[in-house]
Amino acid sequence: MSGSFKQRTACFRHMLVWLYAMGAPAACDEQTDAPEALTGALRDRNAVVRGEAAESLGRYPEFWAVMPLIEALKDEDAVVRRKAAASLGNIKDLRAFEPLMETLKDRDPTVRWVAALALGHMSTVEVLTPALKNPESAVRWGATKALGCLGDPSATGALTEALHDSDPMVRQEAAESLGKIRDSRGAAALVDALKDQDPAVQWEAAAALGHLKDPKAVGPLITAFKDPEVGFRSQLIQALVEIGPMATEPLIAALRAKDPGIQSGAVDVLARLGAPALEKLMAASKDNDPVTRRETANALVEIGRPAVSALLAGLGDADWRIRLEAASALGKIDDPRAAEALGARSEQLGPVAKTYPEWIAKAEPGTEGLLIDALSALGSADMARAFLKCGNPDLEEAGRRWLEDHGQELRLVSRKAGRSPRWGESLKVAG
Repeated sequence: MSGSFKQRTACFRHMLVWLYAMGAPAACDEQTDAPEALTGALRDRNAVVRGEAAESLGRYPEFWAVMPLIEALKDEDAVVRRKAAASLGNIKDLRAFEPLMETLKDRDPTVRWVAALALGHMSTVEVLTPALKNPESAVRWGATKALGCLGDPSATGALTEALHDSDPMVRQEAAESLGKIRDSRGAAALVDALKDQDPAVQWEAAAALGHLKDPKAVGPLITAFKDPEVGFRSQLIQALVEIGPMATEPLIAALRAKDPGIQSGAVDVLARLGAPALEKLMAASKDNDPVTRRETANALVEIGRPAVSALLAGLGDADWRIRLEAASALGKIDDPRAAEALGARSEQLGPVAKTYPEWIAKAEPGTEGLLIDALSALGSADMARAFLKCGNPDLEEAGRRWLEDHGQELRLVSRKAGRSPRWGESLKVAG
């Protein structure tokens, strides 16, 4: 028999199986019904035909399909075994429970995966939980996955115990399943799993904590940014973004951390949170700690154009500290609104910046804010250092902040050089 003839014959049998599955047996053979045709096709010598038959039987919830499909779980072809497992999950007949549990040991990972899903469709927490103690790790893994598919909160206790399984695959699946169930009772165990020795377990624990949206997880997730592994850090960011605005205050507090990994992670999350974090970020820009101000500015710049409106409003804030940081951040964002506002501001404040020694010496009431705005718009290191020694507390603080934010030394300008006027010294001379 030629190869082409065999191929045509297999295609014909394939078509017959499809027609029976579609409920059209008369189109093939009036003397043969669908059950007999499909179960017979499970024994066909062609694996494609057997696979189509196994898949088609899943559309028949009748009892007669169960035993042939159970037998097909032992087929030599992995695709046939996988489709048989899926169909048994659709039928949900408990006679398939033990065979599917045995299939969790299949040599093909896709077959094991589908068998676990099938068990999740047809079983209960009470039936699956004992399997978590099975000596075979493949069975424990499958039971863990099936419990996640059930989505029943009563499985939380068993799954938290599975986070301590000796097999990392089981621990990983337990974390993922807890994320699917979303029961806050699993949060503490998932926080512990962030320190698991296996990176995949850490990853799934972080993802699950994001799904739970439990505020108690925010601190541990932020602390985990000490880990330099890029993939894990990206999952931590995603988890904190999922938790949402309630994470904002702890994240801003984390900007003060001494660990650069925590700082950069907090900046990335705040930038992803965007608008909900803007108000608190603007408030944090007043902080006395230069590192906090720097990281706050980085977050605002990372947010980019969505932050421009809030930053433009910050230019008119009554607190000069917010105006100073808003101007600094706007200068780093590529946006025509920012460029236009900063250009107009520089033009307005140009005369003050050019004659700041005279303004300092005159010490007219209320001019401190104008001088600080001029520093933020057109300032230089010399101007900031002059502020630093002028004797006015607000100007001194503004000068210190400018120098810190621009990475300049805090050395004072020598008065002998004639470049450091004192606040109100013109009034004293006139007096």
